[in-house]
Amino acid sequence: LDHHTNRQFGNRIGYGIGAFFVALIVGLYILSFFLDGIIRPRIERAMNEKLKGYHTTLSHAHFQIIGGRLTLRGLRIIQEKHPTPPVARVDKMQFTIQWRELFSGHVVADVLVVQPKVRIDTAQFQAEKKDKVPLRQKGWQDALESVYPFKINKFRISDGDVTYVDANDPQRPLHVKNLYFSADNIRNLEYKDNEYPSPVHVKAVVFEQGRLEADGKANFLAEPYPGMRVRYQVSDIPLRAVTPAALNVNLVLHGGIVASEGLLEYSPKVARVEVDKATLDKVDLTYVHTLQTDTREKENVNSAGKSIEKENNRPSVVILVKRFEVRQSAFAYVDKEKNPNFKLNLTDAGVTLTNYSNHEAQGPAHVTINGKFMGSGDTTLDG
Repeated sequence: LDHHTNRQFGNRIGYGIGAFFVALIVGLYILSFFLDGIIRPRIERAMNEKLKGYHTTLSHAHFQIIGGRLTLRGLRIIQEKHPTPPVARVDKMQFTIQWRELFSGHVVADVLVVQPKVRIDTAQFQAEKKDKVPLRQKGWQDALESVYPFKINKFRISDGDVTYVDANDPQRPLHVKNLYFSADNIRNLEYKDNEYPSPVHVKAVVFEQGRLEADGKANFLAEPYPGMRVRYQVSDIPLRAVTPAALNVNLVLHGGIVASEGLLEYSPKVARVEVDKATLDKVDLTYVHTLQTDTREKENVNSAGKSIEKENNRPSVVILVKRFEVRQSAFAYVDKEKNPNFKLNLTDAGVTLTNYSNHEAQGPAHVTINGKFMGSGDTTLDG
């Protein structure tokens, strides 16, 4: 009898403890919804305190106490000089604890950004270009880290969308879609001795038909800004998509398909562009000179010259094009300032450029140009 009574008593205690934990879980779940109204304005204010030249608005925030998950919805990023339209819209951003790292004694976060949409127009781009504070120093990293109490160790973008609208032709924007990005080990918890300890991967569709893919490593804790080194590959990029932007430098483009592969590196120590090979097929390129654009053209040439002079033999900048080919193309120069107007062209053109670099130690580049001058004169330039 005593044994039976003890068992019943034990069962009651067990049921009571179970009921307590169920009630606690339900209570915490319900409580998390009451916290939404408190969390949203605090997150919005914390982000805005870190940003320079931009501010954010946030429509909803929900913190799930059980599991430590924070979900943001309706995030808008606005450039203060040109607030309409917003620069970015993020439907959903989710912060969770990275459970794998708990076993090594680190409490860090995993961030997932779902379907972010970035839209930039000419006015916004020019405002950013003229700003004395570089984009990398606008406080983006600090703003993101202010949202969640734990340091970010994994960051992912799913199905991103980026659009640039040029004033010359707003009906034909530059568009990157299906953008996927992932970066892990951002806090350098592993491979601490490596220059770039964090694996990164990027994949996207460029200008509706082209493909971009890049894999490499990064160091997100580098000062004063993160560094990255990736190998890239692009294919089937339609050059015609950049026609509106090209008009800003008096270029008229028709056709053209770009493919390339190589290495990109950008860090506080070095900026490196190494093109292993690149091709441009079937492009029709015309430079149009007019009286109205004469002053702007001279300014562009002067600005480009100063930029080139600045980067020549600069140790921290490495530019190397191992091989670049233009095939089955046409080039033209149209002068509308002279009377009468005239046009020079080279059709059935091919260009091969090798060993092009901004460092004298690399040795001379070699260029060969073939084609038909004014449609009939067989022409070869080699040097």
